[in-house]
Amino acid sequence: GDMLWKDQFKEWDEPRDAPMVAGHRMIRLIPKRKDVPPVLMEVDERTFLIHRFVLEYTDGERSEFRFRNIRTDKLDNSVFEFKPPSKVEVIIQK
Repeated sequence: GDMLWKDQFKEWDEPRDAPMVAGHRMIRLIPKRKDVPPVLMEVDERTFLIHRFVLEYTDGERSEFRFRNIRTDKLDNSVFEFKPPSKVEVIIQK
């Protein structure tokens, strides 16, 4: 079955590593699986966008990915409008 990304980790903490950008927050995710390295993320608290992603391997090696010039588009509100199929009874609970 499909597992949610957040279900892959058993715990998280806030490491002492300093963010590259002032005002960002550092988060370390510890995976449930032993063969997957911990993940260190630098997140912009205002936008919740990930600006840096680091895999920390047991041999001390690190793979680092940095994201710059992140652009997002606004979603049309119609994406969030529920349109029930025809011949379906909708029951609204209050």
